Amino acid sequence: MNRLRRGTSGEHTKSGFSGLVTLVAILLVAGASTQAFAQCGTPKQFMAAGTSKFAPSTSASVGAQPDLTSMNRQGPDGGREPIVGLWRIIATDDTGNILDRVISGWTSDGLEFDQDISPILTGYVCYGTWIKLGNNSYGLTHPFFTFQDVNTNGEGGESTEGQWDGNSAYFDYKVTVAKDGKTFTGKEVVTIVQGPDPYDPNATVLFTGIFNLSANKIEVDKKLLP
Repeated sequence: MNRLRRGTSGEHTKSGFSGLVTLVAILLVAGASTQAFAQCGTPKQFMAAGTSKFAPSTSASVGAQPDLTSMNRQGPDGGREPIVGLWRIIATDDTGNILDRVISGWTSDGLEFDQDISPILTGYVCYGTWIKLGNNSYGLTHPFFTFQDVNTNGEGGESTEGQWDGNSAYFDYKVTVAKDGKTFTGKEVVTIVQGPDPYDPNATVLFTGIFNLSANKIEVDKKLLP
């Protein structure tokens, strides 16, 4: 989930978009099995899973970028927010199928970064930003680009694998950390749009999906230390 490598141009982008539309239509009809989806990519299993829907439109229902001036990253006692730390996140559909496993870090200055089990050619590591919503609840937005991989999302061919497909996306989290600070649960909304700016209110929406999140905080086990 990092990345931006430009391909050969408008024809490249158009072919990637056409392949995406065709692939999603086929998969939704066929009811493809759900496996890992890429947090930062355009995977076929992700698009066919659960409550996801393919909904092309003339403009994106894109929310405003977060107001970073209003962020409060300190807890009620002046200490660190419980969201800060390293998390193991599992994303599922409404039937409980696991769609992705993510290692996600949340820093005290508002940065979030993650690594998931998506194919490295379509996305692997990327970054987001978070704000406090109140009462151990947090909001996150996380933009990314999408890339071609004929074996994963049906786009391009061997000569264009790993190149940008002309589209971009973002996912938003709303999560609540448990009182003990060791787990969180919440929802994820993913939006993929045509073009380089995932937050462009005039971009054509290629895909939206809603997924469930559960997470456990990763902590140092002192018994394992040398």
